[in-house]
Amino acid sequence: MLARPSGELEISLYKDERQELEVKSDTLIVLLSAFRAVLSQRQAAKFSPKDMELRKKVIDLYPHERPTPFPWELGPEPKFESVEERP
Repeated sequence: MLARPSGELEISLYKDERQELEVKSDTLIVLLSAFRAVLSQRQAAKFSPKDMELRKKVIDLYPHERPTPFPWELGPEPKFESVEERP
């Protein structure tokens, strides 16, 4: 669990909702809050099967494609590569 402090002069929709949960898999790091999920990698790498599973769970839990309630801030997912499981 992560807590992000905020200042008095800050203007943000999420100013009072800064609690986040950090979830990690092989190369993927996800920050989860009540309103959004942010997926990232420290270094560019192919997604492992565990990364793909975590990504799918996050997309199922957070089906929206916008970082705010406003329609003009679209955040499309960039292209990525995954490691195929070998039988």
